[in-house]
Amino acid sequence: MNRDLIICLLDTDRHDRDAFDCGELALNEYLQKTASQHLKKGVANTYILVNSAESNRIMGFFTLSFLEVDLSEVPAKYGKKLPRSHLPAVKLARLAIDKSCQGKNYGRLLLVDAMHRVAAAIRNTAGVVGLFVDAKNQSVAAFYEKFGFIPLRDNSLSLMIPQQTILGLFPDKT
Repeated sequence: MNRDLIICLLDTDRHDRDAFDCGELALNEYLQKTASQHLKKGVANTYILVNSAESNRIMGFFTLSFLEVDLSEVPAKYGKKLPRSHLPAVKLARLAIDKSCQGKNYGRLLLVDAMHRVAAAIRNTAGVVGLFVDAKNQSVAAFYEKFGFIPLRDNSLSLMIPQQTILGLFPDKT
């Protein structure tokens, strides 16, 4: 990672949410109006990408939250020996890059950081069956598939990466 880039929790006192524009109104509005409320209420954490030289300007962001899934949502290969319902999981609820920063692999950087945080959470905080995401379209789904995400049974735009895959990508260094 470029040493000038920082990924940290959203801080509404320091980070300029209003200037962010990824080209998707729903994502812009989430960051500008809802992300800080979710953070304060403990429902979801939004992490932002900034450059240390302009640390108030948000270049991109992603949001993580926990959810429950049923066994029917998990690909059969990964569902063996699991309870049928109420399986803990993590949701990559949003991922967006400001239009001025698109095409520079920052989306990849944020996704890898999100996966790394999930691996750390699995090892140190709470077990989950995997990381789930809903892609906006097939092109976005293909982006996630490059990182090991698997389409779910009934919806090719809903994907997951199993916890075994995440842990394999980020081995324990202790």
